[in-house]
Amino acid sequence: CYQPFAKGNIYWSSTTGAHAVTGAYWNAWKEAGFQPAIGYPTSRVNCGLYGGGCYQAFSKGNIYWTSATGAHAVTEPYREAWRQAGWQMGKLGYPKAAAVSYLGYRTVRFEGGSMTWTSAGVTVTYS
Repeated sequence: CYQPFAKGNIYWSSTTGAHAVTGAYWNAWKEAGFQPAIGYPTSRVNCGLYGGGCYQAFSKGNIYWTSATGAHAVTEPYREAWRQAGWQMGKLGYPKAAAVSYLGYRTVRFEGGSMTWTSAGVTVTYS
């Protein structure tokens, strides 16, 4: 359930508790597909990441934000592949677009490349 406020909403579930989702994070959550795709929020926005980035954790992924890229969700299996590639400090950098589906493929674009999911797994391509 949720409680609307002037600058965002507070969402609650029995497993995650209550957390606010506002601004660019709410827009990215909507773009990702809300609860079915990325789950409920599990934290507040946390900043201090490499390059001035911030993130908000959700039960099925995270939303990452920088002033250069905006806010975008990273869910499994991309999150694990991104971890293996060095997170935002690696060659991929931060996500710069929402996941896009096309002909059975699902791709997330990053500053330094992309990740594409098929039934065979995730492929990382660097720019």
